Parts: sequence; structure tokens; C-alpha cells
Amino acid sequence: MTTTASRRGTQTHKQIERYLLGQNPVCPEASRPYWESIQPVLEQIDTVRLVEGSVFHHDLSYSGKVDCIASYQGIPCICEWKTADKPKGSIEHLYEHPLQLTAYIGAANEYYRDYGIQLKHALLVVAIPEMPAEVFWFESTVIKDYWEQWEKRVAEYWQRRSVWG
Repeated sequence: MTTTASRRGTQTHKQIERYLLGQNPVCPEASRPYWESIQPVLEQIDTVRLVEGSVFHHDLSYSGKVDCIASYQGIPCICEWKTADKPKGSIEHLYEHPLQLTAYIGAANEYYRDYGIQLKHALLVVAIPEMPAEVFWFESTVIKDYWEQWEKRVAEYWQRRSVWG
């Protein structure tokens, strides 16, 4: 089951990547239901700056690979794409994903500071077969709260690592 979900997610990510890069994507049959779910949301994405790219936060010593930095409905943000077989329903069912998005925002803002990129919002989209994708939009005030949690987590990690060597 995990292998199937992983393959489904990888195929859907590749489809989204080709679409955002302006390539003519032919969708594999296995990911078509997820593609049909998420495509209307993707049509609201523009000013794509980065697709499947690495970001680094040198001061806090972490890195990650973002799905996308673009604008959604005209607002610059980090974008994350997920697939699921049923709706998540609420932010509480997104596990660590909001924290992940916040970490990406911090790293992107630090790494691309010289390019004038200053992100304050995040978009998480969950593609679900035979349903419109779920859209979770994170405003700057929420991101700020998650950032405080993220900074604590990173500090704890480095402290534990220094103790246990």
C-alpha cells in the first residue's frame, strides 16, 4: 500500500512539474484521477519561480526540497502538492505538513534574500480522486506561529545532537 501511494504521489508530482514548466504533459493513467482533481487549482498558479528545487537556511543549518515557489491568486507563496484517497477535512489532519511548509518559507526567504523573495504565505493542495482538490491556505499570522514552533524544534535538534555527538 505504501509503495502504491508513493508511486502515485511521484507520478502526480511529475505531472504537476511538467505542467508548471509549460511542457505538454501526457498524464499516466494511474495518476489521472489526482491530476483531474488538482488541475483547476493549478490554473490559479502563476509567476512560477521554482519547481522541485532545494532551499537552505544556513543560519539554522537545515535544507529542504520545495514543490514550488509561485503565486496563487496573485499572492507569492510556497506550494506543496499531496495526494490522498479521501479528504483530510481540516488542518489538524495534515500531520506535520504546515510545519514543513513554514520551514520551507524560512529557508527560501533566507536563501533567496538577495533576489527580493520574501514569502509570507503557503498553499497546500491535496488531490483526491473524483473530487475537487482540497486547498489549505496559510496566512502570514499562522505561518508566524508555526515559525516559532519550527525554531524551537531546530534548536532542540541541534542541542540533542551536540549532547549525543
